[in-house]
Amino acid sequence: MFSKSTAMGMAFCIAAAFGQNASAILWIQSTADLPGAQASVFREGLRGEFLSGNKIRPLDPRGGFEPLWRSLEDRASNAPASSRAPYFGRLMGANFVLQASLSRSNGAFQFAARLLEAESGKTVARAERSAPTLDALAASAGSLARELEACKAAQDLNALDSAAYLAKTFLDRGELQYVDLGDRPFGDEELLAAIPSPETLRAFRLRNARLTDRFALELLARMTNLAALDLHAGAAISEAGFLGGLQNHTKLVALDLSQCAHLSDAVILAVTARNKDLRYLDFSRTFTSDRSFALGVASLNRLETLKRSGNGVNECLLTCEGVPSALWANPGLRTLVLDGNLLGDCLATILGLVPARFSELDLSENPLSPAALQRIRSLQPQCIVRMESNDVLRVFGAEVSNRHMKAGLQRPQAPRIEFFGTAVTDASYLYLCTNHPGLRFFGVTSGLVTDHFLTNVAPFFAVQPHFFFSNCPGITDGGIKDFLLRAAKMEEMTLIETSVTRAGADAIREKFPHCRLTYR
Repeated sequence: MFSKSTAMGMAFCIAAAFGQNASAILWIQSTADLPGAQASVFREGLRGEFLSGNKIRPLDPRGGFEPLWRSLEDRASNAPASSRAPYFGRLMGANFVLQASLSRSNGAFQFAARLLEAESGKTVARAERSAPTLDALAASAGSLARELEACKAAQDLNALDSAAYLAKTFLDRGELQYVDLGDRPFGDEELLAAIPSPETLRAFRLRNARLTDRFALELLARMTNLAALDLHAGAAISEAGFLGGLQNHTKLVALDLSQCAHLSDAVILAVTARNKDLRYLDFSRTFTSDRSFALGVASLNRLETLKRSGNGVNECLLTCEGVPSALWANPGLRTLVLDGNLLGDCLATILGLVPARFSELDLSENPLSPAALQRIRSLQPQCIVRMESNDVLRVFGAEVSNRHMKAGLQRPQAPRIEFFGTAVTDASYLYLCTNHPGLRFFGVTSGLVTDHFLTNVAPFFAVQPHFFFSNCPGITDGGIKDFLLRAAKMEEMTLIETSVTRAGADAIREKFPHCRLTYR
């Protein structure tokens, strides 16, 4: 079995995305005799340095996936010591494993890393650092990452298109159980070709992807051994797709269908009826109602985490009448997230009646009086109660259209506005921006925004905000050209899966050389 120091390191496994595709797992085996606080400082510093370069994406055991992660750790611990790291990598669907060790000698801390191929266990790159303090060692993580990603094996994997990358990840991996593809624009065809045996998978995560009912009915429907599923922002899957794709799933322990625009009460009722062992459930930012709580969640009794954030615009689908039965049925509930639902002081009454003793409550964007909030805190004295100030306007769901936009002006000073998969069009975007002179971030994901918005939005701002467009094909080089003619300043812009070509991106860099541009 793993030693305590190795287990500590395993808790800090992260998957590295070299360029667009290549994945690795960072496995830190600490051999230094360090106090827990010092080891924590090192791990977090290293993590921050790696992540800040946008070359590393988390392979995250959280979100209800942790029990399966731990079971795979135990399974890997039975392999010979020399092959544990690559074996664990293969179980996790990684192409590389970054195995690192930390030691202390003569007052100095030394960190050594090897990049291994998960399939063969062969070392393809090495990097070492020594420093007098852990902070100094963690600060060198960025240069370590650049050394390791520069190896030929990583560069070869970078050159693959998404279909070839998926094939390399899944090919001949009969033991593959945990698939975390992160936030990537994979489509139905690529996944159907890459995953010949979905029945073997026990966990699957793919967020913000271009998945449709074909994926749900032809592939998800065959993943019947899944214990954990995360399809966050699967906006193109319909109610019928979810019902068909999940009809034979009975082993789910963790389920995240947040921001799925067509998720309905019928889907939640069907899933909860067949998966009584659910411990983690997130259906935030969906147009589900009290029925999902009173008839669906209330049929469970083992939930530990329940999340149902509101949609951000006049949320009235969830009321204090539907919540109590769900909380009564799940006395082991420890994390409850109900932000953005516009529930009032009745929350204090509900939480005073249920037996659950929470460790975390998120009640942000609910109109609670100071007296009600104080009562909640007295009822749950060991609980972290979040009531964050409302400085972000987030709008979710295909059912949100232009007629909802005036509701957003209830918070005209919000410095951030974000739209996710809505039916809002350019005219309403412009109307909203006109009335938000202090705007610092404007984002649209999977939306109907076009060049018309960019052509007309620049004069509204004395200081240009960070514009963020993801999966917005209506944004083209023409809109960028018009925007650049009118914009006096641009500090940051993100263009992901738009119709802007490299020529358009180069035009931004030429006019605003100091602009932080993310383009892919």
